[in-house]
Amino acid sequence: MIFQQFNCDDYIDSKEKIILKKIIISEGNKRNYKKKNFIINVVNGREMLKINKRFLKKNYDTDVIAFSLSEEKMIIDCDIYINREMIDYNSKVFNCSLKMEYLRLVFHAFLHLMGKSDRNDEEKQEMRRLENLLLDKFLFHVKRSVIC
Repeated sequence: MIFQQFNCDDYIDSKEKIILKKIIISEGNKRNYKKKNFIINVVNGREMLKINKRFLKKNYDTDVIAFSLSEEKMIIDCDIYINREMIDYNSKVFNCSLKMEYLRLVFHAFLHLMGKSDRNDEEKQEMRRLENLLLDKFLFHVKRSVIC
């Protein structure tokens, strides 16, 4: 699987990138997804608005957009765009580090690609619960790698 992250060095280091990749692969495997490409792009707010207008026909800012590039279900082949300004803003609103907000948005996009929705309050609550589980896995592996 090709797993690339662009413009994310402000948020996670090289060891953490490897841990993130392992979690995405592991979680995809649990759901029997084939893996092809998982590309993460951190862009500025102006670029994100252009993407949202052009591809989703929405004229407002957003924090993350995930595009599945496969017409087949059960295949991870995607481009994810994360808004740099929204990482900063959300980290203040949710009182968390930039790293944790970046990861939350990656996991949020990943969960959408796995078919999860967050259109109503119940779905949003479930999405947040799953994001937190993935964040906990990430933190566990980071702590473990420091110890080893």
